[in-house]
Amino acid sequence: MKKRAAVLLITALLVSGAAFTLALPPVAVAGPAEGVTYLRSRQTEDGGFAEPESESDPFVTCWAVIAGKAAGQDPLSWKKGANGPGEYLSAEASSITELSEVELLALALATAGSDPRDVEGTNLVTMIKAHLADDGMIGETLEEHCWGMIALAACGEAVPASCTEWLAGQQREDGGWGDYDDELVLATSVAVEALVAGGEARTSAVDRAMALLKSKIEPDGGFSSASESSDALTTSMAISAIVAAGGNPSSAEYSFQGNSPAAYLASLQAADGHYKLDAEDEMEPVMVTAMAVPAAAGKALPLGGTSPGTSTTTTTGGSPTLVELGRVGASSSAAGSSTTVSPGGPGVSLKVEPGAQAGASATTGTGHASFWFFLALCGVYIVVLAAVAIVVALVARPRHVTKGSDPLVTFNP
Repeated sequence: MKKRAAVLLITALLVSGAAFTLALPPVAVAGPAEGVTYLRSRQTEDGGFAEPESESDPFVTCWAVIAGKAAGQDPLSWKKGANGPGEYLSAEASSITELSEVELLALALATAGSDPRDVEGTNLVTMIKAHLADDGMIGETLEEHCWGMIALAACGEAVPASCTEWLAGQQREDGGWGDYDDELVLATSVAVEALVAGGEARTSAVDRAMALLKSKIEPDGGFSSASESSDALTTSMAISAIVAAGGNPSSAEYSFQGNSPAAYLASLQAADGHYKLDAEDEMEPVMVTAMAVPAAAGKALPLGGTSPGTSTTTTTGGSPTLVELGRVGASSSAAGSSTTVSPGGPGVSLKVEPGAQAGASATTGTGHASFWFFLALCGVYIVVLAAVAIVVALVARPRHVTKGSDPLVTFNP
């Protein structure tokens, strides 16, 4: 009787445990395509892309275009009424005043297959080349230099050897780039992509940089910057650098005790396809998603570009605006020596205060959370089964007692 009761108890536990396991939320399985679906839901009537409750933004739109191409789609065909991102960016080109903005626009248009040398009469390639100094530096910051190299490569231009030489000369002793440790991963990642874009795929500079990035992988598999905890933007940039250098962001080589950058990034994707900034925060979901999609697709920048155009010779002139430079020719501009970098690439600022929320569908289905919950449940279940087995063994075992020795046992002589 006791054995039968024990068997029934174990059976009940197995059935209830199986039912509970089946009731667990499934591990999220999404990816770049779902990210693009979310991005397309954020397209506005003017053809551009916007954060929730905001107007279209050219930087967000540029990254959305890059994301679409990385996911294998034709972003210039995305229309909202009569307008698409191509029409929106062309209309916004005349308002661009900063070199980093020009670089991003050239990169996005070239990536999508549009001509960056004729954007409403503006030659974006000429505008970038206008800031190439004699020492090989493009612009005045490390950020402008790196994105300038990437943009030129995307446009089909041969990146001058002096640009790669200048960049290699800025490498720190630890193998990274940047003046401050909180920008180290971001600066190093974009520098690696720039070097590879310039034809330096397997050099000691790239190898040293990759060794540094490996050492910066956090326990959760992600990468961190100023926030001191892993985030989607920094991790996305690092993943693209790993891919550019020929590595695999899902491999054990680029993992921390089994946690890889690719898996960490995937864990941040919500049910509606957008990516959270990190495990806790929802900031600029459209921008974060647009920058995460290329990394999630296993892509490095540049993705590919237009055919090379005619080389432009720079001449010394006055101080025209960037738009004027693009229309009338290049004029050399002095380059400084500052090497600061803005997180997330040109036109992107990683804010530390809460920003725009993701919108109506903000339920996040994080793969890691479900996975660890499942493992914890399995652990508890195994402990319970072990305890039950011990109890059953004790109950079923023949007991030899002497009359009167155990008040809880009825003895029949």
